[in-house]
Amino acid sequence: WIRKGVAQQRLSAWLKQYFPSLELHLGVGHKINLITLRRGSIVNKAELIDAVAGRGDVSKREVTEIVDAFVEEIKKAVVRGDKVAISGFGIFEAQARKARLGRNPRTGETVKIKATKLPKFRPGAEFKAVVSGAKKISTSAPKKAAAKKAPARRK
Repeated sequence: WIRKGVAQQRLSAWLKQYFPSLELHLGVGHKINLITLRRGSIVNKAELIDAVAGRGDVSKREVTEIVDAFVEEIKKAVVRGDKVAISGFGIFEAQARKARLGRNPRTGETVKIKATKLPKFRPGAEFKAVVSGAKKISTSAPKKAAAKKAPARRK
């Protein structure tokens, strides 16, 4: 952690100079968490909605409702203790951490850390293959199914 002030300004200037594609995400309060530096761009929810809405005849409002419902249902299932498996993408699940002893880094004092549950995501094989470059992802919009014609009437 780095406190605001001269050190933060120097660090920010250095990072911008040598790593122009890095984005600095401010942590809570007056500290910068260096672990949250990321390379490249970050796709946020609004950009995801724009991309999905641009692929078909669905409005942004409808896509927003679908994305919100999707995320909400995943949260509900994981809180219940269920695993949410999306074929080709991955598995969302809760992971339990046992209570343990830790150390306060400032004082060296032993501290009890409570048991907790955390969300966990495990990527699927297809998703891993696409990210590693072993498999190409199709960038075309899905084709619409042709409307079926009703059978001709007999007179």
